Amino acid sequence: MWLAGLVSLGLPQRPDVAVDHDLSLSPWVKAADVAAKGMLYISDVKDDHAPFYCTAHGVSHEIRLSNSHIPPVFATVCYADSGPSAVRE
Repeated sequence: MWLAGLVSLGLPQRPDVAVDHDLSLSPWVKAADVAAKGMLYISDVKDDHAPFYCTAHGVSHEIRLSNSHIPPVFATVCYADSGPSAVRE
């Protein structure tokens, strides 16, 4: 969770952060919002599976930082219910 929190803090929109795939631990994040708006799933595990409420997603992308002492992170776009063609931001 700390990883997603750091990403969230760095963005001017201050997106919500869900805790450990469990929406009951994150009452501010609703499955309906994920379905309507999509989300970015971030993990430090290479082959981690996106949470169950991320029903349509792309492939995971590795992100390496300039500091070689920091391990890579992996990001997966979870599309809104209408799919990737509906995302226009």
